[in-house]
Amino acid sequence: MNESQASAAGGRRVDEEWSLNAVWRLLWQRRWLVLAIAVEVFIITGAVTLLRTPLYEASARVLIERSMPKALEGQDVMPMAWNEYEIQRFYQTQYILVRDPEVLLRALDRDDYPLRADLMARFNNPEDAAEGVEPPDDKDIANWIRSGLKLEQIEYSAVVKVSFRDKDPDLAAKVVNAVVHAYQDYFVEEIGLAPRKRASEFVQESIETTSAELAQVERELAALSDEQQTALSTSETEMGRTRLQSLDENLTQAKARQAQAEARLNAYLSSVPRAIDEVRANPQIQRYREQISNLQREMAELEGKVGEDWPRLKELRAALLETRQNLSQMEQQLYDESLASAEAELAVARQEASRFHALYSNERQAANRQQSESIGVEGKRREYEQKEAQLNRLLARREEVSLASDLHEVLRRQVVIVGTAEAPESPAVPRTKLNLLLGAIFGGFLGIGAAFLAEALDNKVRGGQHLADLSGLPLLGSIPRLEGPSKPRLAFSKKAKRPAATPVMAQRNHDVEEAFRALRSALLLSQTEHPPKTLLVTSALPGEGKSTIAANLGRTLASFGAKVVLIDADLRHPRLHRVFKAPKDKGLTNVLATSRPVQEVIAETPFKGLDLIPGGPCPPDPGTLLDRGRIQELARELSEDHGYDYVIIDTPPVLVFADCFNIVPCVEGAIFVARAMATQKDAVREAMEGLRKVHARMLGVVLNGEVSEERGGSYYRYYHYRRGYYQKAAEAREKKQQSAAEEDEAGRSRASGA
Repeated sequence: MNESQASAAGGRRVDEEWSLNAVWRLLWQRRWLVLAIAVEVFIITGAVTLLRTPLYEASARVLIERSMPKALEGQDVMPMAWNEYEIQRFYQTQYILVRDPEVLLRALDRDDYPLRADLMARFNNPEDAAEGVEPPDDKDIANWIRSGLKLEQIEYSAVVKVSFRDKDPDLAAKVVNAVVHAYQDYFVEEIGLAPRKRASEFVQESIETTSAELAQVERELAALSDEQQTALSTSETEMGRTRLQSLDENLTQAKARQAQAEARLNAYLSSVPRAIDEVRANPQIQRYREQISNLQREMAELEGKVGEDWPRLKELRAALLETRQNLSQMEQQLYDESLASAEAELAVARQEASRFHALYSNERQAANRQQSESIGVEGKRREYEQKEAQLNRLLARREEVSLASDLHEVLRRQVVIVGTAEAPESPAVPRTKLNLLLGAIFGGFLGIGAAFLAEALDNKVRGGQHLADLSGLPLLGSIPRLEGPSKPRLAFSKKAKRPAATPVMAQRNHDVEEAFRALRSALLLSQTEHPPKTLLVTSALPGEGKSTIAANLGRTLASFGAKVVLIDADLRHPRLHRVFKAPKDKGLTNVLATSRPVQEVIAETPFKGLDLIPGGPCPPDPGTLLDRGRIQELARELSEDHGYDYVIIDTPPVLVFADCFNIVPCVEGAIFVARAMATQKDAVREAMEGLRKVHARMLGVVLNGEVSEERGGSYYRYYHYRRGYYQKAAEAREKKQQSAAEEDEAGRSRASGA
């Protein structure tokens, strides 16, 4: 990977990209947390559900019609418009009435559904009576019933569902039935019959008052008629009304003719002469237009055939001009004549309308004078007629009210109990199956949320793909954690017993060996031109296993026939000499600080093809010894003069010392090591940022100490498949050796017997 590729890859962050694979890996890594929370929520939900007191719900259906019987005909003057708002308003009003304390008190007093005794038996506690606590009264019981009532309209119909919940199913059904029957009685008596009774009393009082007023008006009319003896006869009055009506009709017709004349004149004034009907219909105008059309057609036929100065063409143009002038003059003349005629017609219409208006005004004044003379008698007569008509209407209303004997049944049909409540067999709450299902779903979602929260709060590298996403570099390999010790170790555990031939790799640990073989293959393919010859292995902080990775990588490369040299450049804390039991009195420090030849400090290891240059004595200032030019010359000398195929340099951690930055430009590629469940994400980001600033040629990252339980998907299956494969092979070899030993023992027994 070149510098530009490393820099571009480094800009990628895991916090900015979420894919389905990333989510699956996160949930797989946190599966025990998700499962624990889901199971806990499920158990709590089940416990709460099972410990909750079961409540039984009894319900009845009531049909409530919106139309109401009328007490008086006057209620039809403003009919109700039943829109959606009014419908909901009506039913909300009925809901309030069902919960009204008066209705609930009626329910307690019913004989067909005796509630008072049952409820008093429930609420009367002997212990409370001994302590002096007063038992609940009817109002308290009504409030208790009201708090448990539930009313709802069924699918925008006229049917209302009335429900009540209680731990006693029989009591719940009894409460619902008592309430709906009490509401039906209240509706009939208080809402239906009571207004009709009040209306009947009001009608009777109105009849008596109107009869007295009618008698008084009759006496006054008789006295006024005797005094005045009306001067005008009825025939004269009718003749005056006929003349006034005739003048009114003539005046209306005159005004209509005046309006038509004004409209005609305005139409002439707002139009051009050729647009009015009189001009268009004139025969002479039509002949002129026909002549113009013929001249234009003949000119069109000659144009293009003859020149502009052709005599006939000139004659046609002159004739066309003259005809147009004649047409214009004739149109203007006809227009002026029509305009004058319209103005004269308007003047005549105005005079006629004015004359009829004067006649009508005079006749109206005369009629008013006649009417004023007889106003007293006529007014009193009209008052008498009005009082008489009012009395007749009231008598008819009283008859209607008295004949409505079946109103009680009519009102009962307004509120019909469709279905009475019955004692339920199963409780309404708790709904065990639904609660458990919701508890499982909610627990799952809560566990997933907790997993994401834990991931956001967890600042440690958990897996190989996680490390690759953090660093923006390809994952070269993941080294599994060794089973056994509590602290993750690969090869350098003091407690682990290793054979003399394999001091680096754990004994018979095929998983680790296979992981380093995969790391070697990825390393050889990391560059397109040729595999890197000089390598640098570093980490962000101490204790992440960079020295372990460097040592085991060198051993793996050497096992394939390559010649490898390890350089311990961690001069402050050298440790590779302990691994390979090499002397520590000479090493890289002697080469850099003196002119000592490098071949004198090279130490052999137990592995063929693998050599070591220890760190040597610890200098007072290691940073000054790790000069870029000297390290680059040393690497070149080892590769060219001493024939090493690979030079692997173990450097100090990036975030602790700056020594690594001096060595980075001297190598062909760098490997970054992090430890699973130990290295912090911020440390990885900060270390990668520092390496990018010095333009390090990063090859990739290696995860050390990966836990197999953290792996998910196919890699996890392949990992266990590989373990099973090697385990079966080892068992086959042991079985074969045991069989051979038994055959040898049997052969020796037969030989000794012979």
